[in-house]
Amino acid sequence: MDKNGKAIVSSDNHIEKLPGEGDNDEIYVPKSVWTAGCCVGTSSPNHAIESFAVIGNNVQERNKMHTQQISVKILQKILEQDQNNKATKPEDLESRFHFECFFCFLVFPPSNRQDITGNRKTVYPGNGDECYRKNFAGNQPPVGLRDPMNFKIRYICQKDHQEDDDGTHYGTMFDKQFGIPVYSAYTLTEDNVDFKEWTRPKWRQTKGIEEQGSDEIYPSLPFHRGHLAPAYTLSDTGHSGAGFRSTFVYTNAVPQRPVLNSGQWSQYEKRIRDYAVNHCTKNDGTLYLLTGSSFVRRNADTDQFKAKKPSKALKLANTDLPEFPAITVPSSLWTAGCCVRGGAAVGNFAVFGNNEQDPSKLYTSQLLMSTLQEALTTDKARGETEDEVKLFPAFPGCMNDANHVQLGGIKRRRVNNNIV
Repeated sequence: MDKNGKAIVSSDNHIEKLPGEGDNDEIYVPKSVWTAGCCVGTSSPNHAIESFAVIGNNVQERNKMHTQQISVKILQKILEQDQNNKATKPEDLESRFHFECFFCFLVFPPSNRQDITGNRKTVYPGNGDECYRKNFAGNQPPVGLRDPMNFKIRYICQKDHQEDDDGTHYGTMFDKQFGIPVYSAYTLTEDNVDFKEWTRPKWRQTKGIEEQGSDEIYPSLPFHRGHLAPAYTLSDTGHSGAGFRSTFVYTNAVPQRPVLNSGQWSQYEKRIRDYAVNHCTKNDGTLYLLTGSSFVRRNADTDQFKAKKPSKALKLANTDLPEFPAITVPSSLWTAGCCVRGGAAVGNFAVFGNNEQDPSKLYTSQLLMSTLQEALTTDKARGETEDEVKLFPAFPGCMNDANHVQLGGIKRRRVNNNIV
């Protein structure tokens, strides 16, 4: 490292050697020494809270040591440049280790790093991550929607506040940076598709998360509290409306334009329920559903997808009550579904809609799964991750366009779905 923190890589013929007693006893003197650490919570295994890295030059002159703390990500990049330590190449370490955090020399997370829910502090009742994983096909959450080193992410197992046990009804990936959920994951089987209305409860907040929606923000604004996991879709989940009530929590809601929420989006939610009842669960299948938000917009004229910088997105706040953090308005909403029967994916679909005030700009319609995943890969909110978005990583058939199903009652216009 130089005094500005820039890595200087030495080739083999410039590495200092110390002679030994025999011809083959010489040893190499490293140019630098480094340490990486990760703090893991004790309540649940593999749940990382914080990480750090330190590196210093192994030189005699104090003014050239340049020992300093850096991020683990920067350390990774430095070690990638090291031409002499072949074992520290990412592809080598990824094939040998299967952990989220960085202990000693283990600094490269595996390619399926978001498969482990505890890469950051987790908010949910009970121990372990079973309550979260159960909501995903093959117990594997999506990959690539956020940078795995984003410590603003929280994983939530959502439950009804009236329940005394640890029963949970769906899972949410929540982004504190924007104060809204990335997605909620939920399932439908033949045991929970007798949909019915229940008394709507008051909206509530999730304990332990400061940056989320509130009663103080929404009432005076032209936005609905847009459910990701829909209340009516989960109305037969749990006992006596528990699943229905569990959806009225701000960590499951985004600011949604009323024209979208009460119009086309609501219609697609109904068609998804119809598909679950009449096709997927009717034949002993399980319908795995993901509903999320994004900062990607679809152009109704060109049928192209374009990412929008979250920093330029509209933020909602109550200026009279500054103690309540602002939350960000997403550019769009999406839903992905996959029907699994007998251990195989037998049908998939995707829906996308712009979160616009002008009805002519909503452009809500079905997409191929590959098109949705490609569109979400352009989302700037993902950060620096290089992973491709895979919404159902455990089941390739869930992401295979050959298994695309058309939701009933919808006339789909044939268009070219281009990503820009």
